[in-house]
Amino acid sequence: MKLDVTMMLTNLPLLYATAPAPVTVVEDDGTGVLPPELRAWLVKLRLLEGVPFANLVVDTELLPEESIRWFYLDRRWTDALVQGALSVGTVNSDDRVQLSSRYEQVRDELDAEELNVRRAPDRPRLGGAVEAVSGFILRSRAVSGWPGLHVRAFTSDPAQADDATYPENDPNRMRLLRLERLAPAVLLCLFDGVPSVVHIAAPRQGVTFGFGLGSQAGGLAATMLP
Repeated sequence: MKLDVTMMLTNLPLLYATAPAPVTVVEDDGTGVLPPELRAWLVKLRLLEGVPFANLVVDTELLPEESIRWFYLDRRWTDALVQGALSVGTVNSDDRVQLSSRYEQVRDELDAEELNVRRAPDRPRLGGAVEAVSGFILRSRAVSGWPGLHVRAFTSDPAQADDATYPENDPNRMRLLRLERLAPAVLLCLFDGVPSVVHIAAPRQGVTFGFGLGSQAGGLAATMLP
């Protein structure tokens, strides 16, 4: 039996100055306690989408220009955030009892779905659950100057110079849970776990030309390679 979430879906966006981005409907095998739309919405909420910036950085002096702040995400805080959001749909004591009795199932479903929030549609679903969430908030002109900054996190410093060669499924590379610009010069990033090394790099974009040299009567001939 699923939770009755008609009122929840109607009233949840009213709780926040900015509602989370439109949800992506996830797979539903009919055994979960949450409808897939609500599950996807709550997962985004646990990753702080829709939470006002003033609740993330309470004073601008805590995030001065050209600074980066590292943090751990308190799972008890995000659990309370989810419980508060779900409580919008409770009208009487029976509703609250039903919600309380099913919250462990709700939390297990969200734990399992959190790993898959950035999964590409053609990739297989990931199992397990996110145990710890860490991240950073970066305020810098580099964020506004290069909107497509690459962020990669590792459990240890990559042995190779070019960390882009490490695929996302490499055991040394940590999964990104969220990477988003909150403002033109402010970048928020959340990791699945606590990284030892984080690489922040400008977008790998550009045009490269190569030439092949060949002999020609009286000299050399250069041919542009495809």
